[in-house]
Amino acid sequence: MSRVIAPRWLRMLGPWEIRGYVRSAREVIDRQPQNFRFWVLVYVLSGVYSGLFGAYIGMYPRAVGATAAQIGFISGVAAIVAWVPQLLGGFLTDRYGRRWLLAGGWIFEAGMCLVSYFARDWTWLLVSGIVASLGAFGGSASGAFMAESINEKDRAKGTMLLSTLAAVPVIALPPVGAALISKLGGVKDVDALRIYFLLNLVRILVLFAYFSLRTTETLNSRRTVSKGFSVFSELVSDLRELIAIKRVRIYLAYTLMSGFAGYLVGPFQAIVIYEVIGASPVFIGLLTSASSVISYAVMTLGAVWSDRIGRKKPIVVASVISGVGWAFFLFAKDQNMLVPFYIITSFSALSGGAASALVMEYVPTSMRGRWYGTVNFVSLIPGAIAPVVGGWLFDTFSPRAPYYVFYIICFPLIIPFFLKFIPETMKAGDQDQLGQSPVT
Repeated sequence: MSRVIAPRWLRMLGPWEIRGYVRSAREVIDRQPQNFRFWVLVYVLSGVYSGLFGAYIGMYPRAVGATAAQIGFISGVAAIVAWVPQLLGGFLTDRYGRRWLLAGGWIFEAGMCLVSYFARDWTWLLVSGIVASLGAFGGSASGAFMAESINEKDRAKGTMLLSTLAAVPVIALPPVGAALISKLGGVKDVDALRIYFLLNLVRILVLFAYFSLRTTETLNSRRTVSKGFSVFSELVSDLRELIAIKRVRIYLAYTLMSGFAGYLVGPFQAIVIYEVIGASPVFIGLLTSASSVISYAVMTLGAVWSDRIGRKKPIVVASVISGVGWAFFLFAKDQNMLVPFYIITSFSALSGGAASALVMEYVPTSMRGRWYGTVNFVSLIPGAIAPVVGGWLFDTFSPRAPYYVFYIICFPLIIPFFLKFIPETMKAGDQDQLGQSPVT
């Protein structure tokens, strides 16, 4: 009798592959540059404060008395303010280095935390949003610095490992955060939610200290920064060089659509969960923990899959799974209907590090700062109008109205666009010459 051989993609998902990957995790970490340890600290600390308050902090604007329209206005203004810092950040990152811009961004983030902590009404949150947006230049530096802190052959695995290290607090702490929030007054109590901003300040101080003492610059060749109007002419020249690449223009169109969909509903997620559906913090905390267990287990599969067969397939499969899960959210009448939403969408983590690796590999190293800056900038363009539209739909028609539009944009439109037009990048890798890429 002939032996039946499983398909290649199925063999990749076998438990022997996962066991081998887990055994090699330590080896993967050991061969990373010293800067990789900094990102380990970033992800672990971020996991702590996300695990404690990530599921509840979205209610803070509501707790200080903001309406849905005001929340949308705050998001829109913050996006507009971030345009210039985001573009300049990408420009300066490729010319002057990553580290100082990244550190500068934290200063503005710390300012945002302070203003938010003392907020008395929604206008304070408008100011804090503006302060945070002024530090948006750090986003370009962060993306480039992280990409260069991971060995090329370990991009998806390295990203997945960082996320896995953050998994322990993200899995363990949501019930703790829920109990703490409930004891302090609930998700609508402003004083109970202020603790988040203090915790975030501590995180920034710890990261800043480690970053200053233990990391090194990753940009080997620096160019001098011009003065006066020549800065803007060089910025335009750099952008033209980047946008001249066809695959870049395609990805930016994809970013515009994705950004609009995300900003349309992002500011209102917690409001729908706690005010419209009526979920309790403890219930959401338990759901968050359970779904996180699934997410990080599936993420391991995704990392193996992505580094073997490419970046696009895991992303497309994960997007389809997410579409199924979001259908339950659209029609949830009570908190029990959120169970399939959380569980099913947690399987969308199958994309693992594929999405991050795809962005890292999309352009040559010499363009990476400008690339991250441009992608972030383009994603902010719909951020100027989408949350305002979402707030208007929320207040005028129904709290779920923004989500109906979101669903229509994401699943019938964005997924087919990604599948047809976004190129595979794994074979292109991180080539320093555009001509070596199979996609031009």
